[in-house]
Amino acid sequence: MAYFKGQKRRLSFMEKYMTGLRPVDCPVCGSGKSTVLGARSRGGLSINSVLCANCSLVYLNPKPLPEKYHEFYASGDYRRFLNIVKGAKTGDDINNFFTEKKFIDRKEYGAQIARKYFSNILVKDDLYFDFGCDSGGIMAGVRDETGCRIMGNEPSRLCADFIRERLGVRILCCGMEGMCDSDKEIYKGKAKAASLIGVLEHVNDPIACLNIAYGVLSDGGFLYVESLDILKRMERNKESVEDAATIDHQYYFHEDVYKYMLRSCNFEVKRFDYDEKGKIMRVLAQKVGPESPKNRFEAAEIVDRISRLNSEAARYQAGIFRRAGKKAAQAARKVLKWKSPS
Repeated sequence: MAYFKGQKRRLSFMEKYMTGLRPVDCPVCGSGKSTVLGARSRGGLSINSVLCANCSLVYLNPKPLPEKYHEFYASGDYRRFLNIVKGAKTGDDINNFFTEKKFIDRKEYGAQIARKYFSNILVKDDLYFDFGCDSGGIMAGVRDETGCRIMGNEPSRLCADFIRERLGVRILCCGMEGMCDSDKEIYKGKAKAASLIGVLEHVNDPIACLNIAYGVLSDGGFLYVESLDILKRMERNKESVEDAATIDHQYYFHEDVYKYMLRSCNFEVKRFDYDEKGKIMRVLAQKVGPESPKNRFEAAEIVDRISRLNSEAARYQAGIFRRAGKKAAQAARKVLKWKSPS
């Protein structure tokens, strides 16, 4: 995986997160059996991506400690990291994240979610809880579209301050897993709808976070979740897991394991579809009782499929590099021939 010249130097602040990595079992099924699919991630960071042999979840292993991930998000290093790997010369200017255009774009997206998924669910004075609410654009759009009350959490102090000034809401400035017992009790059973939009891939324990969302929702409440489908990305982009891996995404889901996770946490999937590009899963699930039957799925076929796609992508990209090398060599020979005396 190539990265821009000088990017490694600009990412030197990431070194503190790459020490003391700890091995983990699969958080979805608890299995310790896995196969390594890749050894690097975005930005040239050395970290393994593995495939669970039991349930087919793809995840980072070993990975940074939970407290290091908390520092990563709370300190602003997450924004700095994204700026640099996306091509910025420096990651220090993270204020460009809080632009009017970005806020309006996210607000409109929130309104779209409300119209498509919450139109018959949220009404005025209902509570909507956006877990990992970022700069608040989505919750603003949901509020404008439905008239509901809004609350959320976000570990970034910059985001929390921005939301307070822009929306007049004092959110919980913490990660989901950092919510204190008193806050969980305050919001227990209070929300008619909640969302986890691009959040489950960032947390330390996705099952624990789904259980937190379950506790905040009222009986029969609805949870909207979004995540990248790693299988769709690999198939459409001819990418390996190593191409998709990034240290801020601890997990890589697909439809079967996503539905299994939700069902195991007592959510019944009511609607499942993809975004316009066919890679982002969009799911509306309803809180149900713990006595509801749990579903199982046969993961062996998916394990084989991911392994095959990973190998095919490696061969495909190796072929591209070989062809590019041949063209470069041919061009060099032509230049040398042109420069040589007759």
